Amino acid sequence: MTAGEAIRLALPASIWLLVFATGLLAEHRHATYFFRNAGELGRVILAMFIVMPLLALSMARTFELNPAVKIALVAFALSPVPPLMPTQVTKVSRATDYTIGLLVAASVLSIVIIPLALLLIDRTAARHLGMSPIVIATQMAIGILAPLALGMTVRRFAVSHADRLARAISTVAMVVLAVCLVLILVVSRHAVGSLLGNGTVLAIAVLVTAGLVTGHLLGGPDPEHRSVLAIATSIRHPGIAIAIAHTNFPEQKLAGAAVLLCLLVGAVAITAYKRWASSKKPGHAIRERRV
Repeated sequence: MTAGEAIRLALPASIWLLVFATGLLAEHRHATYFFRNAGELGRVILAMFIVMPLLALSMARTFELNPAVKIALVAFALSPVPPLMPTQVTKVSRATDYTIGLLVAASVLSIVIIPLALLLIDRTAARHLGMSPIVIATQMAIGILAPLALGMTVRRFAVSHADRLARAISTVAMVVLAVCLVLILVVSRHAVGSLLGNGTVLAIAVLVTAGLVTGHLLGGPDPEHRSVLAIATSIRHPGIAIAIAHTNFPEQKLAGAAVLLCLLVGAVAITAYKRWASSKKPGHAIRERRV
């Protein structure tokens, strides 16, 4: 087995285990949160699937960027939240119902919204665009919904062991994931480097920051909900984004590297945002005053 084959097996396996571990910490009522709160679901759709894609399309048509970067911006903005999103928000929110509900709702909605969005873009594009809902549904079901549901089911019947099991699985999966990501970055460094320049990083940073601001403003009155929606709006599922790019623009070989660059810039922006959001929490302010 080559290193590339090992990564292709280990990467999805580690992500699957992390989602399963998230499910071990959740309950079934968390998964239906947004389907019981229509107003909050509407804000999620507006932020993630309307404002963000429109911003990406505007930037792709306005700025002189590498075609692969333009494709990546739009594909990234159309994709659902990544499977690792719950682990990204732990420092700024303990709203498990909102976080798990958002992961489920965005995954389910993407099955309809992504093909519909591509159809609408197709009306104004010079080429045919499309992606089968079955392809999206399969990826969402296997990569997110199935491990999440399995984890919640295990918790229901073994609640006394669920937390300890989740910590053990998360630790192992995070180590494997970190190794895979480092190897991917090493292998892709030349492709990513070839996309730098001409304002590429600035354009991606602007889009990601706009996503953070949009999600934060539309997250409602609860500060923790605002933080979760901000992160979910700004960072997206790289696997789905790459699938959208390669399905519609197979000749753009650098589209995958451009999506990876979006992920890297997004990670930096989110780290800064989480520090800012944490500093605004009442407990943080009290600790600072005591010091």
